[in-house]
Amino acid sequence: MANLMTFRADTVDAALACARARLGDELLVVTTRAAAGGGVELIAMPGRGERPRRDERTRTGGRQARALAARTPRPVPAHASAPPPFFSAALPQPVREVDERLRATETPEGLRERLAGELVGWRERQAQLRGALPDGTETLAEARRRLAFWLRRGPEHPLADRQPLHHAVPRALALVGPTGVGKTTTLAKLAGRLRLEEGREVVLVTLDTYRVAAVEQLRAYADMLDVPFHVAFTPQDLREVVRHTPPEAHILVDTTGRSPRDASHLAQLRGFLGGGELRSWLVLAAPARPSCLREAAERFGVLTPAGLVLTKLDETDATGEVLAFAMEQPMPVLLTTAGQEVPSDLDPAPPEALAAIMLGARCEAELAA
Repeated sequence: MANLMTFRADTVDAALACARARLGDELLVVTTRAAAGGGVELIAMPGRGERPRRDERTRTGGRQARALAARTPRPVPAHASAPPPFFSAALPQPVREVDERLRATETPEGLRERLAGELVGWRERQAQLRGALPDGTETLAEARRRLAFWLRRGPEHPLADRQPLHHAVPRALALVGPTGVGKTTTLAKLAGRLRLEEGREVVLVTLDTYRVAAVEQLRAYADMLDVPFHVAFTPQDLREVVRHTPPEAHILVDTTGRSPRDASHLAQLRGFLGGGELRSWLVLAAPARPSCLREAAERFGVLTPAGLVLTKLDETDATGEVLAFAMEQPMPVLLTTAGQEVPSDLDPAPPEALAAIMLGARCEAELAA
């Protein structure tokens, strides 16, 4: 990135002294972090009107850096092995405002640091092109654009360009995931959207003969929507439903919720879903701990889900944390839910809308306003 320079030393103060010697007293510190092999690493850039001092050899590994480090008391404190705090206060005001939004949604520091560095470089390039730095509104829009790009998970996001929801829903779709994440309610919301708002034909199927009243619950939703309903006790039952359903209809399949660590259940579910045109989406609850989300995604990955559904967004303030988790996954987020109302409390999740939520807006329109 143009104008960014890296300085390494045993302590933050020593690295900062090296940076000031090279870049001047008005430098901007982008971030600090633990350096590989010990010590710290500081990334900085010249302040407005400052240029690097070419007559001083203070770049990483230079004699002055080593001399400053040598004058620093040793040993390095034990806590230096952890990354030092991200110096948000040293960022330009518009970038700092973006970072404050992300911090409020508990976005992980590493992602905040990455975005801040990119925004600092982008603003400098824009200043060179047009003679003025972008303002806060422009910087926020660029942050949303970059976050949306990272959330897109490939060039062909099925809900990009505001496509109707049915364009993203396979003909035969099973919702899979741990117990208690809201698969049945989400399936009913999805069926309602397709049936009532987009005029699509829908067939509901349940594999959940394990949970008490699960069959009756989904049957009640089918009656409410006036759509066919089936119970599949075996993989053959499910294949028969798919075979005899008109090709224009969507077959939505509810599955039994079990622990991600239940290998026998995952093997059984794989037998139901394997082969044919049946696809799956993984349903996870947004309030869950990131470690639990990652474990569930890894273990249900044997079913090769094509999409991710995040439920209960209204029950967490850490939307940045859960969407940062989503960026790590090979499949895109396609739906989110917030509330229990069928079908209204379900939202398609194009990347732009998710980026707005990550930046603290309840919806994309709120951020634009």
